Amino acid sequence: MYESLGKFEEALEMYTKSLEIETRNHGVDSHLDVTKSLGNLGNVLNDMGKHEETIVQHQKGLEIYLKLLGNEHLHVAAAFNNLGVVYYSLGQYEQALEYYQKDLDITVRLVGPTTEM
Repeated sequence: MYESLGKFEEALEMYTKSLEIETRNHGVDSHLDVTKSLGNLGNVLNDMGKHEETIVQHQKGLEIYLKLLGNEHLHVAAAFNNLGVVYYSLGQYEQALEYYQKDLDITVRLVGPTTEM
Protein backbone atom coordinates (compact mmCIF):
# COMPACT_ATOMS: atom_id res chain seq x y z
CA MET A 1 0.00 0.00 0.00
CA TYR A 2 2.83 2.39 0.84
CA GLU A 3 4.28 1.91 -2.62
CA SER A 4 0.94 2.72 -4.25
CA LEU A 5 0.79 5.92 -2.22
CA GLY A 6 4.28 6.92 -3.32
CA LYS A 7 5.65 6.42 0.19
CA PHE A 8 8.70 4.54 -1.04
CA GLU A 9 10.81 4.72 2.12
CA GLU A 10 8.00 3.16 4.15
CA ALA A 11 7.43 0.53 1.46
CA LEU A 12 11.15 -0.24 1.40
CA GLU A 13 11.12 -0.74 5.16
CA MET A 14 8.12 -3.11 5.00
CA TYR A 15 9.51 -5.11 2.06
CA THR A 16 12.88 -5.42 3.80
CA LYS A 17 11.18 -6.75 6.94
CA SER A 18 9.15 -9.15 4.82
CA LEU A 19 12.32 -10.46 3.15
CA GLU A 20 13.98 -10.91 6.54
CA ILE A 21 11.00 -12.91 7.82
CA GLU A 22 10.76 -15.06 4.68
CA THR A 23 14.51 -15.72 4.75
CA ARG A 24 14.41 -16.63 8.43
CA ASN A 25 11.40 -18.93 7.93
CA HIS A 26 12.42 -20.60 4.68
CA GLY A 27 16.13 -20.06 4.12
CA VAL A 28 17.84 -17.75 1.69
CA ASP A 29 17.09 -19.58 -1.54
CA SER A 30 14.70 -22.43 -0.92
CA HIS A 31 11.18 -21.01 -1.12
CA LEU A 32 9.07 -19.08 -3.60
CA ASP A 33 7.91 -16.64 -0.90
CA VAL A 34 11.51 -15.37 -0.73
CA THR A 35 11.35 -14.56 -4.45
CA LYS A 36 8.10 -12.65 -3.95
CA SER A 37 9.74 -10.52 -1.27
CA LEU A 38 12.82 -9.97 -3.46
CA GLY A 39 10.58 -8.90 -6.34
CA ASN A 40 8.62 -6.46 -4.19
CA LEU A 41 11.84 -5.03 -2.81
CA GLY A 42 13.27 -4.71 -6.30
CA ASN A 43 10.15 -2.96 -7.59
CA VAL A 44 10.18 -0.30 -4.91
CA LEU A 45 13.92 0.23 -5.35
CA ASN A 46 13.27 0.75 -9.05
CA ASP A 47 10.54 3.28 -8.23
CA MET A 48 13.10 5.08 -6.09
CA GLY A 49 15.56 5.21 -8.99
CA LYS A 50 17.97 2.78 -7.32
CA HIS A 51 18.35 0.70 -10.45
CA GLU A 52 21.60 -1.08 -9.61
CA GLU A 53 20.13 -2.31 -6.31
CA THR A 54 16.98 -3.31 -8.20
CA ILE A 55 19.02 -5.48 -10.53
CA VAL A 56 20.62 -7.25 -7.58
CA GLN A 57 17.24 -8.09 -6.03
CA HIS A 58 15.64 -9.24 -9.29
CA GLN A 59 18.72 -11.29 -10.19
CA LYS A 60 18.57 -13.06 -6.81
CA GLY A 61 14.89 -13.80 -7.41
CA LEU A 62 15.60 -15.14 -10.89
CA GLU A 63 18.32 -17.44 -9.54
CA ILE A 64 15.94 -18.88 -6.96
CA TYR A 65 13.20 -19.37 -9.56
CA LEU A 66 15.65 -21.19 -11.82
CA LYS A 67 16.80 -23.38 -8.95
CA LEU A 68 13.28 -24.25 -7.77
CA LEU A 69 11.30 -24.23 -11.03
CA GLY A 70 13.78 -24.76 -13.85
CA ASN A 71 13.93 -22.77 -17.07
CA GLU A 72 10.41 -23.33 -18.33
CA HIS A 73 8.03 -21.53 -15.99
CA LEU A 74 6.01 -18.33 -16.25
CA HIS A 75 7.55 -17.03 -13.01
CA VAL A 76 10.96 -17.31 -14.67
CA ALA A 77 9.62 -15.43 -17.70
CA ALA A 78 8.27 -12.69 -15.42
CA ALA A 79 11.64 -12.42 -13.66
CA PHE A 80 13.35 -11.91 -17.03
CA ASN A 81 10.75 -9.24 -17.82
CA ASN A 82 11.43 -7.45 -14.51
CA LEU A 83 15.12 -7.29 -15.37
CA GLY A 84 14.25 -6.00 -18.83
CA VAL A 85 12.24 -3.18 -17.29
CA VAL A 86 15.17 -2.09 -15.14
CA TYR A 87 17.67 -2.14 -17.97
CA TYR A 88 15.20 -0.20 -20.11
CA SER A 89 14.94 2.39 -17.30
CA LEU A 90 18.74 2.68 -17.38
CA GLY A 91 18.71 3.25 -21.14
CA GLN A 92 20.54 -0.04 -21.70
CA TYR A 93 18.24 -1.08 -24.49
CA GLU A 94 20.27 -3.98 -25.88
CA GLN A 95 20.40 -5.61 -22.43
CA ALA A 96 16.71 -4.89 -21.91
CA LEU A 97 15.91 -6.47 -25.26
CA GLU A 98 17.81 -9.64 -24.31
CA TYR A 99 15.74 -10.05 -21.14
CA TYR A 100 12.48 -9.20 -22.90
CA GLN A 101 13.30 -11.80 -25.57
CA LYS A 102 13.95 -14.46 -22.91
CA ASP A 103 10.59 -13.62 -21.34
CA LEU A 104 8.85 -13.83 -24.71
CA ASP A 105 10.53 -17.10 -25.69
CA ILE A 106 9.48 -18.85 -22.48
CA THR A 107 5.97 -17.41 -22.59
CA VAL A 108 5.41 -18.47 -26.19
CA ARG A 109 6.66 -22.00 -25.44
CA LEU A 110 4.38 -22.31 -22.43
CA VAL A 111 1.28 -20.40 -23.51
CA GLY A 112 1.55 -20.28 -27.28
CA PRO A 113 2.16 -17.45 -29.74
CA THR A 114 -1.30 -15.93 -29.30
CA THR A 115 -3.97 -15.87 -26.68
CA GLU A 116 -7.64 -15.13 -26.98
CA MET A 117 -8.93 -12.16 -25.07
